[in-house]
Amino acid sequence: MPAPLALAAIARDLAHVSQALAEALEAGAFDAAEHLIMKRGLLLDAAEAAPWPTDAGDLAAVVDARRIVAEAAARSEAAVRNSIHAAHGALGDLNTGARAMDAYLGGGALGPGWVDRHD
Repeated sequence: MPAPLALAAIARDLAHVSQALAEALEAGAFDAAEHLIMKRGLLLDAAEAAPWPTDAGDLAAVVDARRIVAEAAARSEAAVRNSIHAAHGALGDLNTGARAMDAYLGGGALGPGWVDRHD
């Protein structure tokens, strides 16, 4: 059975993945973000099972990684909020367009061969 990874190594990996997740969310790369979220979950499971470090250097690495993860989480949350606000605006634009189209058509549905209506 392989030896469990040290918490310091897991914490460094978690910090790296958290930063990559924030960057993916900021870029709107949601497929990559989904992959990173799954990877982050596996690292969190491993961290939970790992023994707490006794070495001062390892403990410092865990504390530093904790700070990086917290900063990346704040960036990720801001990126998701921005995406939600952008989607909300786009839905409002679609609603405006749908209402204009409904007014233009006078309640009639679009059908095959419909090109334009010049009333």
